[in-house]
This record gives sequence, structure tokens and C-alpha cells, in this order.
Amino acid sequence: MKRLFLRFAESIGAQTCLPLAMVALAMTLFLFGLRLPLLRVAPIDPDELAHLHCAWSVSKGMLIYQDFFENHTPWFYFLVAPLFSFFSVETNISDAFSFFFGARYLMWLAAGASLVLTFRLGILWSNAPVAWVGTVFLSLTTVFLGKTIEIRPDVPALAFFLACLIAVVSAIRSEASGLRVRSRFAFSGVLLGVALMFHPKILLVGPGFALAMLWYVCDPRGQRHFGDRLRDAIWQSIGFAVPLGLTMGYFAARGALQEFIWFNLLLNLTYGATTSMSPLPLLKLLLQESPFLVVFGLIGFAQGFFEMFGRVNFRRGDHVLVLSALSLFVGLFLTPLPYHQYYVMFLPLLALFAATSLVQLVEFFVAALGKRGERGNGSARVGITLTLLTGAGLWLLIRWAGPPVLIEASYIWLWVSAVVVSLPFLLARKRDWVLVIYLAALSVAPLTRMFRTLSPLNTKYKDTLQQIAFVMENTKPTDPVMDGFTGWGVFRPHAHFYWLLQKDFPIVTRQQRVGLLDDLRSGRATPKLVFLDRNLRQFSSNVAKFVEKNYEPFSRSPTGDHDIIWRRKDIWLDDRSSPLFGRLDVGRAPGSDLAGPGWSQPESEGGMSFRRSRGRRSWLRVPIRVPGAFRAIVRARLEWFTRPVRFELSVNGTPVGRARLAEGWRDYHFRVPARLLRSGVNSFLFTYSRVPWQDDPQYQGRNAVMAMEYLKMERQDQP
Repeated sequence: MKRLFLRFAESIGAQTCLPLAMVALAMTLFLFGLRLPLLRVAPIDPDELAHLHCAWSVSKGMLIYQDFFENHTPWFYFLVAPLFSFFSVETNISDAFSFFFGARYLMWLAAGASLVLTFRLGILWSNAPVAWVGTVFLSLTTVFLGKTIEIRPDVPALAFFLACLIAVVSAIRSEASGLRVRSRFAFSGVLLGVALMFHPKILLVGPGFALAMLWYVCDPRGQRHFGDRLRDAIWQSIGFAVPLGLTMGYFAARGALQEFIWFNLLLNLTYGATTSMSPLPLLKLLLQESPFLVVFGLIGFAQGFFEMFGRVNFRRGDHVLVLSALSLFVGLFLTPLPYHQYYVMFLPLLALFAATSLVQLVEFFVAALGKRGERGNGSARVGITLTLLTGAGLWLLIRWAGPPVLIEASYIWLWVSAVVVSLPFLLARKRDWVLVIYLAALSVAPLTRMFRTLSPLNTKYKDTLQQIAFVMENTKPTDPVMDGFTGWGVFRPHAHFYWLLQKDFPIVTRQQRVGLLDDLRSGRATPKLVFLDRNLRQFSSNVAKFVEKNYEPFSRSPTGDHDIIWRRKDIWLDDRSSPLFGRLDVGRAPGSDLAGPGWSQPESEGGMSFRRSRGRRSWLRVPIRVPGAFRAIVRARLEWFTRPVRFELSVNGTPVGRARLAEGWRDYHFRVPARLLRSGVNSFLFTYSRVPWQDDPQYQGRNAVMAMEYLKMERQDQP
């Protein structure tokens, strides 16, 4: 047991840097433990609810990409979906909230794994001080903290990506050859493939990672022969193909391989060509929140970039980390919308680069202030260069980022104090204690922001939970909802294939926006509630106008958002209190509002109001509160006399009968079985056997087959 403990202590550097290891471990554990109360009170990002809704839809038997839109790879949703069987999230509000926070706990565990893997990568790449300082750097980064407690596929993807880097660097450094090393390369490929199946943004690391492996194969300075290096890369490629092949096979077996490729690759490439957002504002924010991380990280990256060309550093696999980080950073400028979560992937590498430059700088000063002739690990030239670069970098980047850097946590006085306090330890050549003092100074601003989040006044998350509960209380588990980008209908069916209707969402083309409007007007999409937020209003003004015309604000909304949650107006054909009871007049209000696509504007003739058909199909939206067996009576007349015309009536996609149109106004009767109707809005489709512009090009009249005055619905059973 003692031997195992000593080996463990040696593996984490506790013997060579005990004070630093103890303090860094305490800081990391404290910050990691602080996430537990944070994840209970942190504001809820709509992205979290969107990812949960996707997983919930998969749990209901829907096939992602084929039954509903998603442009993220599927393993996160496959992982979360089975967990819904243990919770009644559709009917029990307490279970719904428990599941949400339980999913955040899973992200907490995945973030912890990323911290451990970052430490392990630091040990492997450099040494224990760099590993400890880098792990604390990462723990103190507000962006990393904020996004890794949220429910996102980015979080497990990051853990698998870091594990891939550890596997490939350890394989490159190994002096052995044969199956043992190839298995490491294959395992690194599997890990990278798994990371890609959790999040498609892993593709951003692809160019840098591929270049690093090509360099490994082609450079004769490698520790193995060319043939062995080539086989290593082939095994890695095979490993990478395994998760991808399994996933593609799954969708191919269900006839959705084309959709999988389109929504995960081709559509995202098209998306990038149609919209873009500069990453500079968020880079400024990252600099304002963590200036020393950025400055030391850039210096450490530059140092690593130039040193990776050396024989020793190349054999250590430094080029894999440097080129991967470079690829991820350049990817920020290629990603159409580089939100905060995209920074999570390269922050561990940036933290390790920052730790490297900080440790080397401290080692230089420790050596420079020691006895003459004695030197630490860093040379005078490296130390002077790091000092000058740090000062110049801080001055330039702070000027670029703006005044908040100087104001936040009184950075100037804080660091003046830290330098003064560290001088006695520098003179005593106590490197670890100097690093401890600097880490303490680094922690002030992030901890201030974290505790600000824990303030009792920060109750934004409660508003979101109240809205989710309100939706659950006022809908049934089968009632569809339509959302812009609030996420309040997380555990309710969505009303349309494209269930994310954001203002900056060019993935949905103009034709598809028109199609959504047609689906709403025809009754093919029948949301019980609509969340008419700013995103939905800006997504399509015509859709917003439709909602305002056919829905009404839900005045009992709990948080005062009366103009966001809208419900269908109570105009039921089977309700005696409704102005539409029993009869829907398509030519006069309020029935005219229920006429969908395929009708001309209302007309009047001899005191009668009606609409003429237009095109091959016409739709009506028919609201029925209590489904049952009905007789539908259509009052219509023939408008085109050149050839015989029939029309077919379909209810919610199922034909119920045909009739031949005759001259003059007549009643046409159809039996509508109870099984075809649903509680809510039903789609009644009229399909015509002929239309003038197809069968008679010389026809000069209107493109109308029939005129319709009203639809009557007579109940044939007792509700």
C-alpha cells in the first residue's frame, strides 16, 4: 500500500512540488465543489433546453434528422434518451426539474473528467508544476466554468478529445513498437471519433490534427521506422472510423443515412457560407475576464510553436498539441456563430500553454535572484524574453480589450501586491510558493463573479422553471407547441420539423419558411401554445401575423410575459358557446380566418359570401374540442364547366370520400369517423381531379374549380 501511495504521489508531482501541489489541489477541488451550488442557480440557457428536448424526442421513438431537425451529431442524445424512462417528465413537474438538474450533474462529472485529463496531459507534455498551474488556470476560467455546468454535448466531447490527445502523445513518445503502440494509436482514433459523434465542431481540430499526424509519418526524426509510423497512422484512422461507421450504419439501417450526412456536414458547410459572426467581441470578453490566461497562453503557444521543430520536442509529440490548438483557434474565425461554448474546446490547451510560460518566468527570476553561477531550469535569455513579452502583451491586449480589465477586481493594485509579497520567496528561491501567491491573485476576479452568481438576488433560473411548469400545467403530454427560442416546451411535442425558429437561423430557407406558414394555415401544424418571442417574430413576420390573428395572449402567464405565451382562440365547431358552432363560413369572419392555402379572397353574390378554390388543393382548419363521429356537409358549386370534375375530402391526411361537382349550389355529404379527428385543429383537404390551367391552356377564366360557402359539422354520436 505504501509503495502504491508513493507511486501515486510521484505521478502527480507531490514529491517535487509539494506546496504547489497541495494548494493547487485544494483550489481545484474547491472550485470544482463550488460548481454544485452553481449548477442549481445558474441561469438556464435555451440551448440546454433545446438539447434536452432533442434527447426527449429520441426517447419517444422519433428518429433524429428524419423526424425533426438537428445539426449536432447524435451520441449525446442517444446517451441521455434512456434516462427518461426513470422520470415522468411529461406529467410530473418535480420529475421534470429533477431530470434537468440531474443532467447538469452529469455535465459536472464530465467537466471533472476534463480537469483530470488536463492535469494528466500537462504531466505528460511538460512537468508537474505546469500540470498543477494549468489545471488551476482552467478551473478559474469563467467561460469554462459557465459552459461546462450547462447541458451541452460540448462537455463530454471535450473529455474524449483530451483523452485522445493523451493517447496519441503517449504513443508518439513511446520507444516501443509493434501491436502495443499501434493499439494506442487505434485507441486515440476511437476517442477522436467518439468526440466527433458527440459534437460536430470536433471537425475544427481536424486540419491541425491531420497535419500533425502527417508530419509524424513523414519526418525521419521519429523514433520508429517509416513503415511503422505509417502503420501507426493507418491504425489510428481505422480506430477513428469505427464510431463513425457504427453511427452511419445505424442510420442507414433506418433509411436516414442521407439525412445524417446532410444535417451534420453538408448543411453546416452551407450554413457557414450564408452567415457569419466575428469572434472578436467574445475574445475581448475572454481577455477582460482572464487577461493573464490569454497573455501567458499566447506566449506559451508561440514558444511551443517554435520549439516543436526541434528534434527532442518533435519526438515528445509537441506538434500534436500546438497544431491542434492552432486549428481550433483558427476555427473560431471559420465557425459561422462562434458562441462561448466553442471556446471550451481549446481552453485546456491554452491553460497549459499559459502555465508553461508562467512557470518558466518564475523559474528564471528564482534563478536570477539566487547565488551567482546557479541557474534554474530557465535560461537568462528565455526569462528576459518572457518578461518583455508578458509586459508588452499585457499592455497591448488590455488597451485593445478596454477599461473593464483595469477595473475588474482592481487588477493593477492586486498584482502589485502579489509581486511585492512574492519577493521574499523569490529571494529564498521558493518557486512553488511564488506560484501559489500568483495563483491566489489570479483567483480573486473569477471567485468574485462566481459568488455573484450565488447571490440570493440572482433568481433568473426560477423564471424559466416557472414558465416550463406553466406550459406543463396548461397542456397535455400530447399537445404540440411552437417555439422561437425559449425552450419552455422542452417536454412537449414540437409542431413542425424545424422546431428551432431563431432570428439568425439561415439554415431554414425562404421556401421552408413559406412551408411552415402553409402548414399552419392548412392545419398540418397545430400548436396548442405558441411562444411568440423576439426570435419567432423576427424569424418570419408572416408567421407572427398568423399567430396574432388566430391565437390570443395567455393572460395567466406566471412571470408577466403575457405577450410571449399565446393559446388558440376558443372557436370550436362543436361548442354551443362558440360563434362557429356547427358551421364554418369560409367567406365571412370568424370562419374566414380558418381558410388555409388554396382559396381566393372572400366574395359576395346575391347576399351570399363564399370563396373560390385556387389551384389543385384547398385547405380548411377545423377546430374540434371533443372528437367523435361527424357528418361533414360542404356547400359548394361547380365553377369550371369544360370537363367533369370530382373533389376528394381528406381529414388529417386520410381520405373520407369523393363527390362529383354539379352546377349550382349543392350540399355534399361525407362521413368523418371519430378515429380521424383530434382534439384541437384538424386539417380538411379538398383535392380536385382537374384544374383549368392544366387541362385547358386556352381557358381564360379564373383558376377555380369550385366555390364554397360553408362547412357544417353535425355530430353523429354523443360526446
